[in-house]
Amino acid sequence: MAKAHSKLHSRRIQKIVLDNPQRLLDVSAQFIDAGSGQPDWRRVSQVIGVTPVMCRNMYNKLRLRVTRIKNWTGVEMQRLTDAIHNVREERDHRWQIIAQLVGSRSPTQCLHKAQQQGHVSVHPRQKYVQ
Repeated sequence: MAKAHSKLHSRRIQKIVLDNPQRLLDVSAQFIDAGSGQPDWRRVSQVIGVTPVMCRNMYNKLRLRVTRIKNWTGVEMQRLTDAIHNVREERDHRWQIIAQLVGSRSPTQCLHKAQQQGHVSVHPRQKYVQ
């Protein structure tokens, strides 16, 4: 009985997240840990209403799906580079601001593209590349 309840609960959680996947991605981008560059899953889970592990797992699945959506254009890349250089690292909600300046990408997409391009460190103990 406990196993059946757990499966139902898990499906309900997935439905909550999948009904609005962009919300999980945006909330995750709000709570990026400056040290690790990864979302603080405890804080994300409090907003989303599911466990930190479930948030992380769903985020990883969604991130793979989102990164396959379409290639970045040259204009988007230039806007991203300009935004990274113009928005201070210490600024609250830095990636939301950068995403607004890019105009066509979510905060999470901007963060991941910046990491791929070497603008932002993926490793917790390295400083941001300027």
